[in-house]
Amino acid sequence: MSLFQSVLYGLISGFSELLPVSSQAHQAMMLRLFGLEAREPLRDLLVHISILLAVFSGCKAMLSRIGRDKLMLSRGRRGRRILPDSAYEMRLIRSAAVPMLLVLLIYIAARDMEGSMSKISLMLAINGLVLIIPEYSRQANKNARLMTGFDGIFIGILGGLSAFPGISRVGIINSYGLLRGADRQHLSNWALLLSIPALALLSIIDLVFIFVSGIGPIRFLIICGYILSAAAAYLGAYLSIVFIRFLTVRTGYTAFAFYSWGAALFALFLYLIV
Repeated sequence: MSLFQSVLYGLISGFSELLPVSSQAHQAMMLRLFGLEAREPLRDLLVHISILLAVFSGCKAMLSRIGRDKLMLSRGRRGRRILPDSAYEMRLIRSAAVPMLLVLLIYIAARDMEGSMSKISLMLAINGLVLIIPEYSRQANKNARLMTGFDGIFIGILGGLSAFPGISRVGIINSYGLLRGADRQHLSNWALLLSIPALALLSIIDLVFIFVSGIGPIRFLIICGYILSAAAAYLGAYLSIVFIRFLTVRTGYTAFAFYSWGAALFALFLYLIV
Protein backbone atom coordinates (compact mmCIF):
# COMPACT_ATOMS: atom_id res chain seq x y z
CA MET A 1 0.00 0.00 0.00
CA SER A 2 1.48 3.37 -1.03
CA LEU A 3 1.63 6.33 1.36
CA PHE A 4 -1.30 7.97 -0.46
CA GLN A 5 -3.33 4.77 -0.22
CA SER A 6 -2.42 4.50 3.47
CA VAL A 7 -3.81 7.98 4.15
CA LEU A 8 -6.92 7.26 2.10
CA TYR A 9 -7.47 3.93 3.88
CA GLY A 10 -7.24 5.62 7.27
CA LEU A 11 -9.58 8.47 6.32
CA ILE A 12 -12.17 6.10 4.87
CA SER A 13 -11.94 3.78 7.87
CA GLY A 14 -12.23 6.54 10.47
CA PHE A 15 -14.91 8.60 8.75
CA SER A 16 -17.18 5.67 7.87
CA GLU A 17 -16.81 3.84 11.22
CA LEU A 18 -18.99 6.32 13.13
CA LEU A 19 -21.42 7.19 10.34
CA PRO A 20 -24.49 5.11 9.39
CA VAL A 21 -22.49 3.41 6.62
CA SER A 22 -20.27 0.36 6.91
CA SER A 23 -16.54 0.94 7.35
CA GLN A 24 -15.79 -2.70 6.51
CA ALA A 25 -17.61 -2.42 3.20
CA HIS A 26 -15.76 0.77 2.29
CA GLN A 27 -12.41 -0.75 3.23
CA ALA A 28 -13.12 -3.84 1.15
CA MET A 29 -14.22 -1.76 -1.86
CA MET A 30 -11.09 0.37 -1.65
CA LEU A 31 -8.85 -2.69 -1.51
CA ARG A 32 -10.63 -4.20 -4.51
CA LEU A 33 -10.58 -0.94 -6.47
CA PHE A 34 -6.82 -0.51 -6.05
CA GLY A 35 -6.10 -4.20 -6.56
CA LEU A 36 -4.56 -4.50 -3.11
CA GLU A 37 -4.11 -7.70 -1.17
CA ALA A 38 -6.02 -8.72 1.94
CA ARG A 39 -6.12 -6.65 5.10
CA GLU A 40 -3.01 -6.07 7.19
CA PRO A 41 -3.79 -6.89 10.85
CA LEU A 42 -1.25 -4.46 12.28
CA ARG A 43 -2.60 -1.58 10.18
CA ASP A 44 -6.16 -2.43 11.24
CA LEU A 45 -5.08 -2.57 14.89
CA LEU A 46 -3.58 0.91 14.73
CA VAL A 47 -6.62 2.22 12.85
CA HIS A 48 -9.07 0.80 15.42
CA ILE A 49 -7.03 2.19 18.32
CA SER A 50 -6.90 5.61 16.64
CA ILE A 51 -10.66 5.64 16.10
CA LEU A 52 -11.15 4.64 19.74
CA LEU A 53 -8.97 7.56 20.85
CA ALA A 54 -10.97 9.89 18.59
CA VAL A 55 -14.20 8.72 20.26
CA PHE A 56 -12.75 9.53 23.68
CA SER A 57 -11.67 12.96 22.43
CA GLY A 58 -14.93 13.75 20.65
CA CYS A 59 -17.06 12.55 23.56
CA LYS A 60 -14.95 14.10 26.31
CA ALA A 61 -17.75 16.30 27.62
CA MET A 62 -20.27 13.45 27.68
CA LEU A 63 -17.83 11.05 29.38
CA SER A 64 -16.91 13.73 31.94
CA ARG A 65 -20.58 14.26 32.76
CA ILE A 66 -21.09 10.53 33.23
CA GLY A 67 -18.00 10.37 35.44
CA ARG A 68 -19.15 13.29 37.60
CA ASP A 69 -22.60 11.81 38.06
CA LYS A 70 -21.13 8.45 39.00
CA LEU A 71 -18.83 10.11 41.53
CA MET A 72 -21.75 12.00 43.06
CA LEU A 73 -23.71 8.78 43.45
CA SER A 74 -20.76 7.07 45.12
CA ARG A 75 -20.49 9.88 47.69
CA GLY A 76 -23.50 9.03 49.77
CA ARG A 77 -26.24 9.85 47.25
CA ARG A 78 -27.15 6.29 46.40
CA GLY A 79 -30.40 6.63 48.25
CA ARG A 80 -31.62 9.57 46.24
CA ARG A 81 -34.85 8.81 44.48
CA ILE A 82 -34.17 10.68 41.26
CA LEU A 83 -31.10 9.31 39.49
CA PRO A 84 -29.35 11.41 36.85
CA ASP A 85 -29.96 10.62 33.18
CA SER A 86 -26.43 9.28 32.87
CA ALA A 87 -27.23 6.45 35.30
CA TYR A 88 -30.00 5.25 33.00
CA GLU A 89 -27.78 5.72 29.96
CA MET A 90 -25.05 3.55 31.46
CA ARG A 91 -27.62 0.92 32.43
CA LEU A 92 -28.77 0.83 28.82
CA ILE A 93 -25.19 0.68 27.52
CA ARG A 94 -24.27 -2.14 29.91
CA SER A 95 -27.29 -4.21 28.91
CA ALA A 96 -26.42 -3.65 25.24
CA ALA A 97 -22.65 -4.15 25.42
CA VAL A 98 -22.54 -7.85 26.31
CA PRO A 99 -24.86 -9.15 23.55
CA MET A 100 -23.24 -6.79 21.06
CA LEU A 101 -19.76 -8.10 21.83
CA LEU A 102 -20.94 -11.70 21.64
CA VAL A 103 -22.56 -11.15 18.24
CA LEU A 104 -19.53 -9.18 17.04
CA LEU A 105 -17.42 -12.31 17.48
CA ILE A 106 -18.84 -13.50 14.17
CA TYR A 107 -16.60 -10.78 12.72
CA ILE A 108 -13.87 -13.41 12.59
CA ALA A 109 -15.97 -15.59 10.29
CA ALA A 110 -17.58 -12.67 8.45
CA ARG A 111 -14.19 -11.36 7.29
CA ASP A 112 -14.37 -13.92 4.47
CA MET A 113 -17.34 -11.99 3.09
CA GLU A 114 -15.10 -9.00 2.42
CA GLY A 115 -13.77 -10.74 -0.67
CA SER A 116 -17.27 -11.05 -2.14
CA MET A 117 -18.49 -7.79 -3.65
CA SER A 118 -21.86 -9.36 -4.45
CA LYS A 119 -22.51 -10.09 -0.76
CA ILE A 120 -21.29 -6.66 0.26
CA SER A 121 -23.62 -5.13 -2.33
CA LEU A 122 -26.55 -7.03 -0.82
CA MET A 123 -25.64 -5.97 2.74
CA LEU A 124 -25.35 -2.32 1.68
CA ALA A 125 -28.78 -2.48 0.03
CA ILE A 126 -30.21 -3.91 3.27
CA ASN A 127 -28.47 -1.15 5.23
CA GLY A 128 -30.23 1.44 3.08
CA LEU A 129 -33.59 -0.13 3.89
CA VAL A 130 -32.72 -0.21 7.59
CA LEU A 131 -31.99 3.52 7.47
CA ILE A 132 -34.96 4.67 5.39
CA ILE A 133 -37.87 2.83 7.07
CA PRO A 134 -37.73 4.61 10.49
CA GLU A 135 -37.60 8.02 8.80
CA TYR A 136 -41.27 7.58 7.85
CA SER A 137 -42.38 6.36 11.27
CA ARG A 138 -43.85 8.47 14.02
CA GLN A 139 -41.10 10.30 15.90
CA ALA A 140 -40.95 10.65 19.69
CA ASN A 141 -38.46 11.86 22.29
CA LYS A 142 -37.78 9.02 24.71
CA ASN A 143 -34.61 9.17 26.74
CA ALA A 144 -32.77 6.36 28.53
CA ARG A 145 -35.19 6.53 31.48
CA LEU A 146 -37.99 5.32 29.25
CA MET A 147 -36.05 2.56 27.48
CA THR A 148 -36.29 -0.97 28.89
CA GLY A 149 -33.69 -3.63 29.57
CA PHE A 150 -35.03 -5.53 26.57
CA ASP A 151 -34.34 -2.46 24.44
CA GLY A 152 -30.74 -2.52 25.61
CA ILE A 153 -30.31 -6.21 24.81
CA PHE A 154 -31.90 -5.84 21.39
CA ILE A 155 -29.80 -2.76 20.62
CA GLY A 156 -26.72 -4.82 21.47
CA ILE A 157 -27.73 -7.75 19.27
CA LEU A 158 -28.48 -5.46 16.34
CA GLY A 159 -25.26 -3.52 16.86
CA GLY A 160 -23.34 -6.78 16.71
CA LEU A 161 -24.69 -7.43 13.22
CA SER A 162 -22.28 -4.76 12.01
CA ALA A 163 -19.82 -7.66 11.89
CA PHE A 164 -21.26 -8.26 8.42
CA PRO A 165 -19.58 -5.88 5.93
CA GLY A 166 -22.25 -3.53 4.65
CA ILE A 167 -24.28 -3.25 7.87
CA SER A 168 -23.61 -0.13 9.93
CA ARG A 169 -23.59 -0.32 13.73
CA VAL A 170 -24.53 3.34 14.08
CA GLY A 171 -27.24 3.02 11.44
CA ILE A 172 -28.95 -0.08 12.80
CA ILE A 173 -28.89 1.19 16.41
CA ASN A 174 -30.34 4.52 15.30
CA SER A 175 -33.08 2.87 13.25
CA TYR A 176 -34.22 0.56 16.04
CA GLY A 177 -34.20 3.44 18.51
CA LEU A 178 -36.30 5.61 16.22
CA LEU A 179 -38.86 2.84 15.83
CA ARG A 180 -38.99 2.61 19.63
CA GLY A 181 -39.52 6.37 19.91
CA ALA A 182 -36.07 7.37 21.18
CA ASP A 183 -34.77 10.89 20.75
CA ARG A 184 -32.29 11.31 17.87
CA GLN A 185 -29.68 13.11 19.93
CA HIS A 186 -29.76 10.48 22.66
CA LEU A 187 -29.45 7.77 20.01
CA SER A 188 -26.31 9.29 18.56
CA ASN A 189 -24.78 9.42 22.06
CA TRP A 190 -25.66 5.79 22.76
CA ALA A 191 -24.18 4.68 19.45
CA LEU A 192 -20.95 6.54 20.23
CA LEU A 193 -20.75 5.06 23.72
CA LEU A 194 -21.32 1.56 22.34
CA SER A 195 -18.54 2.10 19.81
CA ILE A 196 -16.05 2.07 22.71
CA PRO A 197 -16.45 -1.62 23.68
CA ALA A 198 -16.97 -2.54 20.01
CA LEU A 199 -13.68 -0.96 18.93
CA ALA A 200 -11.89 -2.45 21.94
CA LEU A 201 -13.08 -5.94 20.92
CA LEU A 202 -12.08 -5.36 17.28
CA SER A 203 -8.62 -4.34 18.49
CA ILE A 204 -8.33 -7.57 20.47
CA ILE A 205 -9.39 -9.54 17.38
CA ASP A 206 -6.71 -7.71 15.38
CA LEU A 207 -4.15 -8.81 17.97
CA VAL A 208 -5.32 -12.39 17.54
CA PHE A 209 -4.85 -12.16 13.77
CA ILE A 210 -1.39 -10.68 14.30
CA PHE A 211 -0.50 -13.56 16.63
CA VAL A 212 -1.77 -16.14 14.12
CA SER A 213 -0.46 -14.65 10.87
CA GLY A 214 2.49 -12.61 12.13
CA ILE A 215 3.32 -8.94 11.60
CA GLY A 216 4.90 -9.38 8.19
CA PRO A 217 7.89 -7.50 6.78
CA ILE A 218 8.91 -4.38 8.67
CA ARG A 219 10.45 -1.63 6.58
CA PHE A 220 10.66 2.13 7.04
CA LEU A 221 8.07 2.97 4.36
CA ILE A 222 5.71 0.30 5.69
CA ILE A 223 5.92 1.75 9.21
CA CYS A 224 5.34 5.24 7.80
CA GLY A 225 2.27 3.94 5.99
CA TYR A 226 0.91 2.43 9.21
CA ILE A 227 1.44 5.69 11.09
CA LEU A 228 -0.23 7.71 8.33
CA SER A 229 -3.22 5.34 8.32
CA ALA A 230 -3.57 5.69 12.09
CA ALA A 231 -3.32 9.50 12.01
CA ALA A 232 -5.78 9.75 9.12
CA ALA A 233 -8.19 7.39 10.92
CA TYR A 234 -8.13 9.61 14.01
CA LEU A 235 -8.84 12.71 11.92
CA GLY A 236 -11.60 10.99 9.94
CA ALA A 237 -13.28 9.62 13.08
CA TYR A 238 -13.17 12.96 14.87
CA LEU A 239 -14.67 14.73 11.85
CA SER A 240 -17.38 12.08 11.58
CA ILE A 241 -18.41 12.69 15.21
CA VAL A 242 -18.84 16.39 14.46
CA PHE A 243 -20.68 15.58 11.24
CA ILE A 244 -23.04 13.02 12.76
CA ARG A 245 -24.04 15.42 15.53
CA PHE A 246 -24.80 18.09 12.96
CA LEU A 247 -26.93 15.68 10.92
CA THR A 248 -28.73 14.39 14.00
CA VAL A 249 -29.98 17.86 14.84
CA ARG A 250 -30.60 19.12 11.29
CA THR A 251 -31.59 16.46 8.77
CA GLY A 252 -31.51 12.88 10.04
CA TYR A 253 -30.06 9.97 8.09
CA THR A 254 -32.29 9.76 5.02
CA ALA A 255 -29.46 10.79 2.70
CA PHE A 256 -27.34 7.91 3.97
CA ALA A 257 -29.99 5.43 2.87
CA PHE A 258 -29.61 6.64 -0.71
CA TYR A 259 -25.85 6.70 -0.28
CA SER A 260 -25.94 3.05 0.86
CA TRP A 261 -27.89 2.09 -2.24
CA GLY A 262 -25.40 3.98 -4.40
CA ALA A 263 -22.54 2.18 -2.64
CA ALA A 264 -24.36 -1.12 -3.23
CA LEU A 265 -24.45 -0.39 -6.97
CA PHE A 266 -20.76 0.50 -6.90
CA ALA A 267 -19.92 -2.76 -5.10
CA LEU A 268 -21.93 -4.63 -7.72
CA PHE A 269 -19.96 -2.80 -10.42
CA LEU A 270 -16.71 -3.92 -8.80
CA TYR A 271 -18.03 -7.47 -8.69
CA LEU A 272 -18.86 -7.44 -12.40
CA ILE A 273 -15.90 -5.48 -13.75
CA VAL A 274 -12.88 -5.69 -11.45
